[in-house]
Amino acid sequence: MDSVWLQRVSSYGCMTSIMLGPYHGLLINEPQLARQLYTNARAVDIIVANEKFANYSFATANGKVWSDRRKIIYANLMTTMTGSYVEHATKRFVQNKLFPEIAKDIQDGRATELKSLLRPLGFNIVLHACFGKELVSLQDPLWLQFDAQQSANNANAVVQMIIEMIFGQTAFSNMVQRAFTGCDLLQGFNALSDILERLSQSQQHNVAADDDMRKTFDDYVADYVASSDAKYTRRDLLNDMAVMFFAATDTTYSSISYALLLSAKYPSLQQELYEEISHAFGSDVSRIEFGNQGLVKLPKLRAFILETLRIFPPLPVTGFRQILKPGLVVDARPFGGRKFEVPVGTMPLINAAAINFNPKYWIKNYDAQFDADINMREVHLNFWLDKDGKFDKKQNSKNFYAFHVGKRDCVGQALAMKELIIVLAMTFMQYKVLPHNGSTDAEIKSHFTGAVVDPVDTKVLFQPRIST
Repeated sequence: MDSVWLQRVSSYGCMTSIMLGPYHGLLINEPQLARQLYTNARAVDIIVANEKFANYSFATANGKVWSDRRKIIYANLMTTMTGSYVEHATKRFVQNKLFPEIAKDIQDGRATELKSLLRPLGFNIVLHACFGKELVSLQDPLWLQFDAQQSANNANAVVQMIIEMIFGQTAFSNMVQRAFTGCDLLQGFNALSDILERLSQSQQHNVAADDDMRKTFDDYVADYVASSDAKYTRRDLLNDMAVMFFAATDTTYSSISYALLLSAKYPSLQQELYEEISHAFGSDVSRIEFGNQGLVKLPKLRAFILETLRIFPPLPVTGFRQILKPGLVVDARPFGGRKFEVPVGTMPLINAAAINFNPKYWIKNYDAQFDADINMREVHLNFWLDKDGKFDKKQNSKNFYAFHVGKRDCVGQALAMKELIIVLAMTFMQYKVLPHNGSTDAEIKSHFTGAVVDPVDTKVLFQPRIST
């Protein structure tokens, strides 16, 4: 098996050429080369599974359809998700929905399962912004329907990916995929949009108007569809919302889970974070805020979040594109490669995992003789802090690809970072996080679920820091 794989892989140091069935992949192992390639306008298109699926949402489209619909999402949905909105909506949900579940687990003497606790969090924030609604509970029937459908879609996506790597994008591969899963991906994604439509009409999920958000994204959609120059239907934009929902659900859950598992593994580091948070805001979670230089007071927590994403990126390989136009020239000579034109049809990919664990990209004045043995799977807050201990993302942002790079980067990255800061600050202020098996030596294992990489074991023990 190894010899077959080696025949399909040619390593050029800064790049790796991979043959995956009918596809030619170009895996970029050098961060500066990745930035050079992905900021080129010719590297903005994605692989389109089939024409029907191409225009399901902005995330599955290319060209002007992608550009127009992404602008609608970014300009309008991000307008509703101001810092104050995310702060207040997240704090309410954590205080009213998550902490009571943790308290029950503590009372019953059992470990907390992070998956069922955290997956509704990102979904609920987007639900509030899109429709002015909120989940009734963590077991809300419509949420459970959405989660089950999304899990099925993720599993089907893995099947389709494997089949297409063998047969390519053909009618036969679509037939094989449907035979294995019972439906195609387009049906699965449309089912998500159907659930969102029911949520948008549900009176049971209404919440009081939020001063931080005078207009929901659904209001913007209504205004847009009613305008005389509207190009897209409400259903089109509802599909775009569905992408935001399942992206927020998977990435929020995965990232916060890894952060909590890392904090349990490194109790002294967790204590440092707690002391920073309590020094900034005392012992009252309601005082945690972005305003009044709240973020400036949390350099170690922000560094810890970026380290979590470095060690456990949502995807170890990212930037799935397909070069559809000639003329994309890449100069890899500064990195030991050559200057060449990327062939049309090539799939460039960023090897985020290789970049994240290579010390030469992260250590200033790297010396191979003295620094090569550093354990890059441990947390290194100094990668994101300056000599005075202040947060300094710029010193390593050029190597950081958790949210991708270029025009097709993650639309919701600002939202994700705000949520992570609020949830972790509240949790560390209120609770100690402990390994459920009592050992800090256990490896944090991961598996790919079809959307992002998740931890295998998501149980932890919570212990109250203060009486509540």
